[in-house]
Amino acid sequence: MALVILRYTPPTSGEHLVGICADFTGWRIVDLINDAGVYHREFDLQPGRYLYKFIVDGVWMTDPANPEREPDPFGTFNSVLDLGRPDHRIKKVKPDSFPVPQWVQEGIIYQIFVDRFYNGDPDNDPDFSEDYYSKSKQAPPKGQYLNANQEYYHLVRDWTDIKGLRQSPWLPKGKPDWWSFYGGDLRGVIEKLDYLTDLGITIIYFNPLWKAKSNHKYDSADYKSIDPHFGTEQDLQELVSKAHSRGIKIILDVAFNHTGETFWAFRDCIQKGPDSQWWTWYDWQKWPLPDPLPTDFQPKDYYQCWWGIKDMPDLNYDLSRPHPEENTIRNINEAAPNTSLIDYLKSVVRYWIGDMDLDGFRLDVPDEVPYWFWELFRSWVKEIKADAWLVGEIWNNAEQWVSPKYFDSVMNYAYFKSPVHDYFLKESISRTEFIRRMREGIDSYPDQSLKAMMNLLGSHDTWRVNELDEDKQNLVKLAYIFQMVYIGVPHIYYGDEIGMKGSGDPDNRRPFDWNWSSKPFSRDLRSMIKTLISLRKAHPSLIHGELEFIDDSDDCLKLVRRDSSEELLIIFNRLQKPISLDLGYPYKELFSSSHSGSWGNGEIYMGPRSAVILSLEN
Repeated sequence: MALVILRYTPPTSGEHLVGICADFTGWRIVDLINDAGVYHREFDLQPGRYLYKFIVDGVWMTDPANPEREPDPFGTFNSVLDLGRPDHRIKKVKPDSFPVPQWVQEGIIYQIFVDRFYNGDPDNDPDFSEDYYSKSKQAPPKGQYLNANQEYYHLVRDWTDIKGLRQSPWLPKGKPDWWSFYGGDLRGVIEKLDYLTDLGITIIYFNPLWKAKSNHKYDSADYKSIDPHFGTEQDLQELVSKAHSRGIKIILDVAFNHTGETFWAFRDCIQKGPDSQWWTWYDWQKWPLPDPLPTDFQPKDYYQCWWGIKDMPDLNYDLSRPHPEENTIRNINEAAPNTSLIDYLKSVVRYWIGDMDLDGFRLDVPDEVPYWFWELFRSWVKEIKADAWLVGEIWNNAEQWVSPKYFDSVMNYAYFKSPVHDYFLKESISRTEFIRRMREGIDSYPDQSLKAMMNLLGSHDTWRVNELDEDKQNLVKLAYIFQMVYIGVPHIYYGDEIGMKGSGDPDNRRPFDWNWSSKPFSRDLRSMIKTLISLRKAHPSLIHGELEFIDDSDDCLKLVRRDSSEELLIIFNRLQKPISLDLGYPYKELFSSSHSGSWGNGEIYMGPRSAVILSLEN
């Protein structure tokens, strides 16, 4: 039997009804469990091949985290889960090696959601004068709600006012305010470079910076621009120059599976229909669009769009196939590339990597774009800057994506965030299961890509790591300690280092708490993370050394990092009770969390929910 955990993460916040229907459920709908905005359920399955679908708010769909699918009898698709056959298993062979930038492997990532980090220039705060806000900057009358497909964009002038991020005053109970801005900008990041340098970060990962209607900017209005409410090209160039002078690289989040409905090419299509020069850039079903949009408007009746969200029309890469069938094609000779779209996106790469001198891209939902495009994309990027970093947002096993054809590495949801949360924060899996899942990740990728995996604990798409009961704050510390000693690049989502809270989108995108130094836990957590970053930089074995889990009978998790010059032993006591260990050999203590003590003769005392990092002495 194999334990299989199937997960679904909605693209929008709020409560959803999520179930699974599969041949292993007898094609009965089984509800998934909502855990911090991620819906999941465990199944014990024999080796074999299985078919399934998710049902989300009444809509039947394939698993977006699983690219394996096959046609069903109804003209749609089933997801395929292949657990293999026990008598035909072979030992997994490590993937081939290929160059990955060393600066990534030795880095510390800090992710910034610009509107919520710091307002350095109030003069560029959103005033909603752009034409795409003309029908969406008026609040409904007091006591009334916004209609379906109606939006209200506005500026929250009080940086500390976060009430709307949990409950909008203009929407029914349980619906947050997705359309608020707080005024964060590039000038604010420049002003806070000292804060970032003091923490020890070496890579800034920005959510999209281009012009767009929303606060998150994934709904691009123009790929080759800086949103004017974030700043100017000169502001970004100044930031890049000052960051580089401090040894800080910058990568940018880009979404090339869809544009925004305000994108210049899409607007031209809406106005001109099939006569538009850009008509084939999108998958159209029907034209013209109704104006104004009715409350029951279904965008997919008119054009293919991401998750049925009207603001995000999907791009059309392959003129011979509809979306999403085009996404599985690897060989460009089997496709009919949309040449004008491809040429335009090549110019986008030149703008950000060449003109703006950025150091790489984080690629949003790349599994919703054809493989062959990413092969072209990689060649464009590496031609301009050979040591640029390409990291994909893949939530499941990404062996087919991590290669010299596509990405250097991925966001390590599958083999870092998920198991670390399950073991340290939720305490829902055993040490043995945790080690099994971590070893599976180690076996899945080439060594140089393992060292460049984006090892995240939280992001703009997930609940914040500190969204726990107060009595579990030491578990948060354990998760960070593990992050800093494990293979891969530690990733910090802005504000997580000071213990900011936040549940689903947009609550997880609160303005940075610049009053953090007045709060004991915030000071303590940031100080610990700063110490661990310094420790990681001072000990190359934590970056390039071998890793070994010691799966013995003690009630703790042990791992070793070693290279030719040193051997470090890291011990975690997840229990709510103290433990004593006799290691049987001398050591030097490099770090201990609260409630731990040690003696150099080999004995060690560990308090509840604590960890130590020891240097073994020969």
